[in-house]
Amino acid sequence: MRRALSICLPLATFAVIAAAWQMLATYGGFPPKLVPGLGKIAEAFLRLAGDGTLLAAAFATLYRLGAGFLIAAVIGVSTNPGLISMTLTPAGQSRCRRPWVKAPRPALALP
Repeated sequence: MRRALSICLPLATFAVIAAAWQMLATYGGFPPKLVPGLGKIAEAFLRLAGDGTLLAAAFATLYRLGAGFLIAAVIGVSTNPGLISMTLTPAGQSRCRRPWVKAPRPALALP
């Protein structure tokens, strides 16, 4: 019963959303360029996947995402005063040059 529910619930949710989209595309009064029907969406997906445009766009998006994350990580780590000014001893005690910077404590640490 639980397995059937875990399979049927996502499928039913997708079907309801798809039906609502199709009704909005058909009866919503929006231009077809703004809210295309499911048939046009499937046609465009198959066309773009078939000629390689979709795969190239996906790789370009992932490249930009990775580059942005790398740049943000480098800037974040290099400008974080807590990471630069703090070192931890092996016992986990803080040796900070700035006393207002707190050492990280595990959630299960004893007081």
